[in-house]
Amino acid sequence: MSKTSKSISLPPKTRHQDQGLSIYDFGHDFLVRCPQCKRCAEVTIKGVNPLQPSAVRLVCGHCGYSKQVQQDVIQTTWRKGRYRMDYAIGGAYDWYFKTPLWLRTPCAGHELWANNADHLEFLEEYVRASIREDSANRLRAIRNSSLASRLPGWIKSAKNRDKLDQGLKKLRGLLKSTTRGPSRNPGQTPR
Repeated sequence: MSKTSKSISLPPKTRHQDQGLSIYDFGHDFLVRCPQCKRCAEVTIKGVNPLQPSAVRLVCGHCGYSKQVQQDVIQTTWRKGRYRMDYAIGGAYDWYFKTPLWLRTPCAGHELWANNADHLEFLEEYVRASIREDSANRLRAIRNSSLASRLPGWIKSAKNRDKLDQGLKKLRGLLKSTTRGPSRNPGQTPR
């Protein structure tokens, strides 16, 4: 190598440290496709724990569609040594009404999806990281219970990183182009 050759500056390595977050940490609200007008609507839960909400509400700020479920309808029952919930967790649907998520796109032969902006940010950070570390806080992150440890292999695979980056950009574009109606405009009081 000659002294006159230019050195190549590599981008700094990005790091993702697993903080022990689970899918439940991203389950307080969902951006979904409105069943009526097919635009972006929001499912929100009332209560601290998304597994035991006091109420769940789907509202579209575009067409006014609204649907609500109270706690007495959201049941958990003890069966065969475990709790069975009347809602499904994970997948490209909200957990309560099973409405398709707004943030979803085909990617690397699979479907890439995010519940909301925070979930999308988590996925972006994870996929773009060149170094992925386990949690330093072992009390918070029980092995194999964190979202990072439970992601499917195709998302973890380095060979899909470019396709995932493109898919995440599509989801980010969907999020940026989303207007949730008048109740979300700055300066206005929510309905």
